[in-house]
Amino acid sequence: MASLVGGGATAPAAPAAGEGRLLVRCKGLPFSATAASVASFFEPLDIVAGGVHLQLNADGVPNGECYVEFASSEALAAGLQRNRQVMGHRYVAVQRVDGAEAERLAAAGSLGAPPAPAPATLAALPSSKEPLSSPPSASASSAARSTSSSSAASAAGAAACS
Repeated sequence: MASLVGGGATAPAAPAAGEGRLLVRCKGLPFSATAASVASFFEPLDIVAGGVHLQLNADGVPNGECYVEFASSEALAAGLQRNRQVMGHRYVAVQRVDGAEAERLAAAGSLGAPPAPAPATLAALPSSKEPLSSPPSASASSAARSTSSSSAASAAGAAACS
């Protein structure tokens, strides 16, 4: 199995942003592929811990593509040599991902969890001088309904008497 950096070996952690990441895109994977089987495909190359990012379709099922993040430029170069090799019964296309695309993928969350949203600023919160708006009370709307229904009942009673 490929060496996943982070267990016993020490290697620099993957950069947080997409820039500087050593990524390849794999297309044509068997739909049954797992992170472990992709790592086996690239063995004995060093892949960063959690560096196999299987892509899913709208139903949450693997779509036959993944991104693999290598621990070194040497491992990346060797990984590119696996282009058009067979995994299971399929040929796998292995392509380099450039820095701009890596940034876009990282921002979209395709390389793991998306970045956390920025915290709300105090300027976005209402000041204590401004009253908070509240919905109209339920008792006011029910009083309006009871007034209209009692006047309708009075009119119906007057019509019945005549």
